Amino acid sequence: MLLLVVPFVAIDVLLQSHFFVQTLPHVAVWTLGLSVLLGLAVLKLRAATPAGAAAGVILTASLMFSTVTFPYQPWNTALVPVLAVSLLAYFATRMGRAQKERLGTAEERHGRAASQVAANLGVAALVLTQNFQSWLIDSHWFSRGTLAPVPIFAVA
Repeated sequence: MLLLVVPFVAIDVLLQSHFFVQTLPHVAVWTLGLSVLLGLAVLKLRAATPAGAAAGVILTASLMFSTVTFPYQPWNTALVPVLAVSLLAYFATRMGRAQKERLGTAEERHGRAASQVAANLGVAALVLTQNFQSWLIDSHWFSRGTLAPVPIFAVA
């Protein structure tokens, strides 16, 4: 999953960043800034490895760019669902830790790896990229382009 999702999504983030820097710089600044801030917070909490945090930054930026609406407000993007998934994963990992340690079934305390982050957010980020959406519409999976986002968002 990691090798499939992260390179494709990273290219999408690069292209989206280039587009928004030239057309609407505030969208690029907010999206990239909040994604990096979330990655730094995850690192500070030791909830992910450095590679896991980097994968999270890329996937969060992709999800935010893919869900931009106008007028732009960062909280009306995929940031809120990403925060919810991140917080749920963080607390679920720590819940019952003492009992798991007593039983000897606890994982090492190294944080989420990039592969785990890609498994949690990768499908959503991949499905919401404009290239994937265009491919679905062009492949005639949908009779009208206006209906495409509904099932795509459901899958994500």
